[in-house]
Amino acid sequence: MRINIYIDGYNLYYGALKHTEFKWLDLYKLFDDRICASMHLMPSHLNIKFFTANILGSVSSSPDSVKDQNTYHNALTNLYPDNIKIIKGKYSKEVITAKLEQAISGYTEEKVRVLKLEEKQTDVNIALEMYRDAAKDLCDKIILCTNDTDLLPALAALSEDFPSIEKGIVYPIKKDSKRAVSKEFQTYCDWKWKHLSNSDLAQSQLPDKIPTHKKPILKPETW
Repeated sequence: MRINIYIDGYNLYYGALKHTEFKWLDLYKLFDDRICASMHLMPSHLNIKFFTANILGSVSSSPDSVKDQNTYHNALTNLYPDNIKIIKGKYSKEVITAKLEQAISGYTEEKVRVLKLEEKQTDVNIALEMYRDAAKDLCDKIILCTNDTDLLPALAALSEDFPSIEKGIVYPIKKDSKRAVSKEFQTYCDWKWKHLSNSDLAQSQLPDKIPTHKKPILKPETW
């Protein structure tokens, strides 16, 4: 059984990892040991595609953000060279004029100039990869990890064109989060994983030290 997993990195980070101690996440262990095992799926090969974008250092909240992200990506691909592929979009940065939702005390203007940061290409990349892999007969089952409804049309097309491929949805949302899951995904999926618990994340961490043929990759101290 060939299982392909498509992870929306932006959704995963902001839905389950930000402000936690679990950012050194072992994606393979999370899906193989926790999710697939719990759903009684027994993959002969697990193929994980992780969709993300390089952090822009000029707007990051920490001076180490760019380095830490690169370290994490290197850790994943060095530990699982045959199972994890990182596919990158990009961030766009622009200054826009926006209307204030409510008045600010002492501020007379109704509009302000704000910095808009937006991740580009991720949704399209995920949709294309899922559809092309199905069309090339590269998977028997698909697991999509996102809560972004922009991907619903891709799932609808997969369901219509490749009905034999089983599909599961993993919502990258913490158990105690106030975020609502997008239930529309369940129309096109055979099963759902409603949230990621602290136990799921804590038991799916990369080793602090990952050997490579050059020098070991170390977990960032700030993580």
